[in-house]
Amino acid sequence: MAKFKSEDTHSDARERNQAEDPLKVGKIEYFEKFSGMGRILQSDVTTIPFHSRRTTYPVREGDVVNYRLEMGPSGLQAVDIAKRPGQAF
Repeated sequence: MAKFKSEDTHSDARERNQAEDPLKVGKIEYFEKFSGMGRILQSDVTTIPFHSRRTTYPVREGDVVNYRLEMGPSGLQAVDIAKRPGQAF
C-alpha cells in the first residue's frame, strides 16, 4: 500500500510548477477602468483575469506585460503585473 505524501497533492504540484516558471508574458486584452477588472491574453490564446490592485503601473489595453499567476478564490489570476518595455507580444 502506497503512503500518501503531502508533496503529491494537486495544490503542491501547482505551486512547484509556478515556482519553476513564475514569470509570464501577456498582453492586456481588456481593462475596465471603473471596476479595475481586466483580462490578460496569454501566448496560448487563453485569458487570465486581474484587478488593477495587482499592477505596478496604470495599465492600458494593448500593453505587453510580465506577470505571475496566483490561485485566487475564483481560480487563477494574474498578479505582480508590470509593463514589459520595448517588446512585442
